[in-house]
Amino acid sequence: MKKSLKELTFHDVEKIRVTLAHLFEVTKFHIYAEEEYVFPRIEEKPLIRTLMYQHVVIWNLFNDILKEEYPNFNHLSLLSE
Repeated sequence: MKKSLKELTFHDVEKIRVTLAHLFEVTKFHIYAEEEYVFPRIEEKPLIRTLMYQHVVIWNLFNDILKEEYPNFNHLSLLSE
């Protein structure tokens, strides 16, 4: 069921935040694993870095939209997770 941003409850926002933070952590784990040479295939490295970048972009867009619609809403930091 789609909701407009104005229909989002705190619970909805929290679920989105937790999901984005989880995706970020999973991707971050893969980057650390990559640096420890866990991934033998060189072609995986650019893909993982691209995923990390995309998660950060999505997170920032999510926060920008929230700030616009809810000016009093605390800014969510992905890196504080």
